[in-house]
Amino acid sequence: MDRNSTYVLKINLLGNPKKARKDIKCFCFDKVIDSDLTNYKDLVESIVEQYSPRYLEVAHVQYYDDVLKIYPEVTSDQELVSMFEKHSKTKVVHMFVAYCDPSEPYEPITEWHSDAHGQPNNTEQDGDDYLRNPVPENEHVGVDEENIYLEDEPVPFIMVPCSNKEKDKDYVPDHESEAESEVESEDESEDESMSEVEVEEDEEYHKADHAPHIEYNKLDPPMNEGRKYPNMAEFKLALSQHAIKHEFDF
Repeated sequence: MDRNSTYVLKINLLGNPKKARKDIKCFCFDKVIDSDLTNYKDLVESIVEQYSPRYLEVAHVQYYDDVLKIYPEVTSDQELVSMFEKHSKTKVVHMFVAYCDPSEPYEPITEWHSDAHGQPNNTEQDGDDYLRNPVPENEHVGVDEENIYLEDEPVPFIMVPCSNKEKDKDYVPDHESEAESEVESEDESEDESMSEVEVEEDEEYHKADHAPHIEYNKLDPPMNEGRKYPNMAEFKLALSQHAIKHEFDF
């Protein structure tokens, strides 16, 4: 759109006063148009298509003239062009579209008491209303000005006992001490089992190391009563050799 021909229409849509809800005065919305490409018929049709009236109701269009302080009606293309010319500086037009029954005479708006779209003293200033901060107390301020919004509130007094540094070093939470105890118990049980295995191995090694050395003929080992062998392995080997030598089974 061309900036010179672009307008913002701030439209107040009013329903039939006999059928509309009493607790809602109007419905407000904005519409951006190009004045060079818009005529009266197309403008009304675009509004009706977007927000449909009741059956057989017709739309009546007015706008606020901030110079004459009146609410002229718009019923033709020429009146629409005149409306744009009056707002060529601000590019913002406050309009009113009322849906009414065609069988009843239309009563034009002569005054408007809405806080949102009241009669402005300066239309250019009203055009920038959307830039205003609705909550002024939340306005951004400099660092040096922040203290003006801070209220002096009493700070609760908390007693903090002095700690003994030597005791703090030796202090261990209960859950940590329990975990350490479990780990120490597991380590002790593992150490005990390892010690038992080492003792058994040492005993076997000690027995093997101190076994008596007995000499005998391994090709013809003797099998007389009372004969001794160093260990069971050599005894089995001697028994097998004796059976082979003398050709019998055992």
